[in-house]
Amino acid sequence: MTRSLIHSHHTVAPIRFSINGLQTHLVQMLETWQARRLRRAELCHLLMMGPNLIADMGMTVEDAEAETGLPFWKPAAAPESNLF
Repeated sequence: MTRSLIHSHHTVAPIRFSINGLQTHLVQMLETWQARRLRRAELCHLLMMGPNLIADMGMTVEDAEAETGLPFWKPAAAPESNLF
């Protein structure tokens, strides 16, 4: 006996989402964006004060300049590892 997919007796479960889950995700995203905006503003301030302050943070001036040029919704590129 073959079953047609169209006339199957199985019911499809309705799509459910949690308003609380969506709200939590939205709040986390907005907090991340705010943290990025503040970090990039601080990096910009430190760049104006002097490159030695950026080096104290373990960053290069080029990395700091690249990050300050990003919009708040884009994450910074992961730093390259110099371990090997």
